[in-house]
Amino acid sequence: MLEKALQLQKTKKYIIQGSLFFGFFMLIYFIVDSLNMSYSEMIRAYGLYLVIINVVLNVIMSVSSAILMNLSTAMVELKGREGIATNFGFFSVLFGILTYGCTSCVIAFLAAIGISFSV
Repeated sequence: MLEKALQLQKTKKYIIQGSLFFGFFMLIYFIVDSLNMSYSEMIRAYGLYLVIINVVLNVIMSVSSAILMNLSTAMVELKGREGIATNFGFFSVLFGILTYGCTSCVIAFLAAIGISFSV
């Protein structure tokens, strides 16, 4: 099943979808960076190396998130619609990407959208 999902990644649809996911995640990470501190201020405060490392990490996280979203989409397409719970894998990946960070951030994010639970 994984081999078929990897073969699907070479099709035009998944290349375009992956590029859109990559661009979307890069946009998110650069907006978060700019809301925190601009790159010119960061260079003055911490040096050029930190900015380079930050941008490289943004690219790595965006690429890995885009690959994960593409593989998740491919697996749903290959498995078909077996039931209601098949889409939960996609939502768990989405929540994981949107709530990277500490446990309290994840709990606060889920509580903000109406999901409450006990850890």
